[in-house]
Amino acid sequence: MAFAMAFSSLIASAQGSGKVNLRADILTANEQQNMQVSVINLASKDLLQREEVSTRFFYALPLDGRYMLHFKKEGHPATRLIVDTNTPYDISYNVHFALDLKNLDPTMETGISLSAGTIVFDEVSGGFVLRAPESGKATLAAITYSAAASEVAKF
Repeated sequence: MAFAMAFSSLIASAQGSGKVNLRADILTANEQQNMQVSVINLASKDLLQREEVSTRFFYALPLDGRYMLHFKKEGHPATRLIVDTNTPYDISYNVHFALDLKNLDPTMETGISLSAGTIVFDEVSGGFVLRAPESGKATLAAITYSAAASEVAKF
């Protein structure tokens, strides 16, 4: 009972401030900082951010939306990952995932975009999970950590 009251007060105090804090570890054939990551709001088609990174990427997405992360690096096919931030609770979440691009065939680079799947909230686990792409391609991404954000565990 005390846990339920504490959890409901946590939800009440966080009204309107929820977000999904993303952290990506990116594995590539070379570690040079020439990976371009774009964040696109799928509802409005607005480009929210584009930046050059090497092995790590951080971004905070608002709740109740669908976004595409687009990873582009010379020598690798472009890779996209959908993040659906719709959750039943207006709190913040930390989601850490790994993206493995180092074993992709560089001859696929021109004009090909691969899906790494969709990150969605799972009510059973209370965190975010990765749904594999429908194409059945090799797994490019894996969630390594997902939980409600707290003052103790911040990225």
